[in-house]
Amino acid sequence: MRHNKHTLLYRYTTSLLLLLLITLGFRTATATPFNEAKKIIPIQISYADSTNPDTKRLVHRLDSFYNYQARAGFNGSVLVGFRGKILYERYFGYCNYEKRDRLTPRCGVQLASVSKTFTGAVVLFLNQHRYLNINEPVQRYLKEFPYPGITIKMLLCHRSGLPDYTHWAPQYWTDQRRPMYNADLQHLMAR
Repeated sequence: MRHNKHTLLYRYTTSLLLLLLITLGFRTATATPFNEAKKIIPIQISYADSTNPDTKRLVHRLDSFYNYQARAGFNGSVLVGFRGKILYERYFGYCNYEKRDRLTPRCGVQLASVSKTFTGAVVLFLNQHRYLNINEPVQRYLKEFPYPGITIKMLLCHRSGLPDYTHWAPQYWTDQRRPMYNADLQHLMAR
């Protein structure tokens, strides 16, 4: 599928905007030493008041933008939240284009490299709030991880030397009818 420069620019800009909106909702907590365990407090998430005129305008503008993107070939889920309130949640395009199955909240989709940005932001957030230390070996958190010298920071910077699983894992993955999940890949790496 071909994409023009403007479509790609809109997609990347939208992703960055969503990440910015998500991170603005976090409040900085007081740092504690790494060896002190912090309790993770769940956030109560609810939908924002959709009768508010400002919210209605926001929803209309986002609908217009993403409907245009969907006509240009965008398939995806969009969620905008702020301070524990979901402001916008929509699904565009197809989960199975050949069958014309519409994308819904229950559809599983491949995130591929899109998730790297969000994963990196979450890891840095956890480091900042002392839930983990990026300078420690991955083995401290994943006991079966077979590479003792690799730190979380090395993974974030793509400097670990970890072999690309897309080159070697398929030959060891025997059930091609089932997708490979993170736990499966971790088990393969440990083997």
